[in-house]
Amino acid sequence: MKVILSILSTCLIIASSASAKQKIIHVFIALCDNDTQGIVPVNPTIGNGDKPEANLYWGCSDGIQKYFAKSKRWKKLETHKPQLTNTSSPILRRIIFQHKKTNAILVADAYQGKSIQQCITNYLNASTGSYKAIIKVKSTKQTIQIGAKANLTAYIGHNGLMEFNISTTKTKNTPHLDTITLCCIAHKYFKHHFNNTNTTPILQTRSLMYPGSFILHDALEGWFNKESKSKIRTRAAKAYAKNQKISTKAAYSIFKNLNQK
Repeated sequence: MKVILSILSTCLIIASSASAKQKIIHVFIALCDNDTQGIVPVNPTIGNGDKPEANLYWGCSDGIQKYFAKSKRWKKLETHKPQLTNTSSPILRRIIFQHKKTNAILVADAYQGKSIQQCITNYLNASTGSYKAIIKVKSTKQTIQIGAKANLTAYIGHNGLMEFNISTTKTKNTPHLDTITLCCIAHKYFKHHFNNTNTTPILQTRSLMYPGSFILHDALEGWFNKESKSKIRTRAAKAYAKNQKISTKAAYSIFKNLNQK
């Protein structure tokens, strides 16, 4: 009897550990760049794709580095500079955060502005299973897998698919991922890339918009709570309305109703 109880106890511990497996979020960010992207030019300081710390999507108040660092829900663990160890890397900065409540790890990669095509290619290849990477988090003494091995991927930046086509690399076993795409008219341009994968878009845009990191921040809270796509859309709309000082109704029109085709 004692042996049976011991076995059951061990099984429960294993099951509990599996259910509490740490979530990994991988965010691909194409730094805003006036010179190499087909965007309406912004202030040169925030539109320099070679300088992350001042960039619109990274170092500004709504950029992921600044916004998540100020959040009470997240803790900054460390910052990496991949180009210092690999000069051919398109990634200028990598920042790692940990969600205080769930212990989930968020890895955000800042791609040089001129490398937007590579950024989007890697983002989409995570869904096909052909882009993955292993990184070490010194502060927590962890080795984690990102890209195709993450639980959720996200893209923030200009919709480069308006200007160029992407060829993805298919694999036999595509990973099960959730994804968030924050750029102008994302659903129209990105949806077919997810059709033959096991990726589930949980937040997509349907019009021109400003992809501030406050959207991702609030949407992730819904994802952690296992909320429906509709509720996550509501979170995104409320966050957008507050930031842009528009009505929530108007903000709803920015995001695609993913319950409709």
